[in-house]
Amino acid sequence: MVRTIPLQIDGTSNVLLLPTHNTVLISFFPQKLNVPLLIVHAENDWDIPHSHSQTLFDAFLDQHLPPLPEIAAAMAGASDEVMEKVDRLSKERRALRRDLVVASEIPRLGRVEVFSKDRSDRKVAFLRTRWGGHSRVGLVEGVQDYMAEMFKMGS
Repeated sequence: MVRTIPLQIDGTSNVLLLPTHNTVLISFFPQKLNVPLLIVHAENDWDIPHSHSQTLFDAFLDQHLPPLPEIAAAMAGASDEVMEKVDRLSKERRALRRDLVVASEIPRLGRVEVFSKDRSDRKVAFLRTRWGGHSRVGLVEGVQDYMAEMFKMGS
């Protein structure tokens, strides 16, 4: 089973297809996350694509965005009103996402996206490293430093 998400790319309506197993996975986590969460994944993980971790991060973020209607934007015969509503909601979601998520590059390591609904310490972060493969990402220089900073470990 696949979940469809309408989106706009270069002014053209498209449909993003996501396997529902990610939706199922997020349901195992509490709705109100009361601890910080760090998701780390390497771009050169040839066993599991880093897009899976991005989808997981987006699923946590999705709980804080306005819901999209249960339609596919590219559905044949969709009225202009429906398309305009989906377009408006998509723009609202993108704007709110920009407000909630802080993204930055970490030199010689990768990219991190962080959000916290109430700007507290209960943040969710996705650190996408450039290397580390499937089983060594936790050993990459900089990952443990980021963990220590995020979880306030050490001095």
